[in-house]
Amino acid sequence: MKRNFMDIVPGLIGATIGGIVGTFAYLWGLDQSLKAGVVPGAFVGLGAGLLSARPSRIRGVICGVAALGLGLYLEWKHFAVGDTFGFFLTHLHQRLPLSLIMLALGTFLGFGWGGDSFKVLPGRSKSVTD
Repeated sequence: MKRNFMDIVPGLIGATIGGIVGTFAYLWGLDQSLKAGVVPGAFVGLGAGLLSARPSRIRGVICGVAALGLGLYLEWKHFAVGDTFGFFLTHLHQRLPLSLIMLALGTFLGFGWGGDSFKVLPGRSKSVTD
């Protein structure tokens, strides 16, 4: 149990760093009139995958939920000016379809890449842990 937990921690640290970098990249894109809602969630998964020693479904689910939450928060913060977060969530279906597709793709990449382990460093195994 302790070993599984310690296998997940570096990935979650990477997910946090990836989320911060993804948020800055998203905001930078907005300043340049580019709305790329997939970026924050994808960076969450990418950061987790880069710092992980082994694949983990649990870490993938955590990263997917974090990617969805970050994407929803950024969409609300920058495009639903004056609305409460609850109101935004209840009217989410009224957003543009491409915005929802990018949010879903960012969540999917956060889950997929967050649960994987990229072979960056030598000597890392690829066995799946839970």
